[in-house]
Amino acid sequence: MMSQPKSNTHKKREQDFRERRRDPREPCLAPLRFFEITGEPPRRKQIGKSKDVSHSGMKITCMAALHPGQVVALQLDPALLTREFPKEKLIFVAKDKVLAEVVWRKLKLDTGLFEVGLKFVPAARQKELAEVVKEAELL
Repeated sequence: MMSQPKSNTHKKREQDFRERRRDPREPCLAPLRFFEITGEPPRRKQIGKSKDVSHSGMKITCMAALHPGQVVALQLDPALLTREFPKEKLIFVAKDKVLAEVVWRKLKLDTGLFEVGLKFVPAARQKELAEVVKEAELL
């Protein structure tokens, strides 16, 4: 099946979205694990793949139908986090797990996988998310 060319309106929306991003994203294809923070056991470990990363977030693909507003603990390879990565500004629950919040998700019909936009949870929300942090530390 041949894909339809994108309309000018669709291209304009994509361009506007890219311009709204605070931080430029870099391609980053790497396997990862994450845990859904639900407030109830069992905590399910999921697998996925990163697609791109910035100082403020990451796009991943996965089989889990995550929901906007949901918090996950991303288990990342520390090698992915460059020297410039603002580790002190984020909530790490272990040396390799960082909290992230789901901003959007989209089902890719051709693969059956979800693309998910995550934003890293800033350290300023540590008190607000105390229960989430406590649960994530048990993972």
